Amino acid sequence: DDLFVCSASPYVDPREAIILAARKIAVWGADICILDCAGFSGWMKHLAKEVSGIPTISALSVSMRLAAEILS
Repeated sequence: DDLFVCSASPYVDPREAIILAARKIAVWGADICILDCAGFSGWMKHLAKEVSGIPTISALSVSMRLAAEILS
């Protein structure tokens, strides 16, 4: 298996950066997209998933779900 990496900042023109990165990921044929910065918000995750067409995980949503599980 291969690991493909591309960058997109959630702080500098995030919409365009995410669209470009998600398109690259789709062309590469990736199985999953991981947004590894807590700065990526929900709409950014949904945009990456919509553009790439693959399951997308964000560090922020994983962290929040883990915190909710711990606190419940």
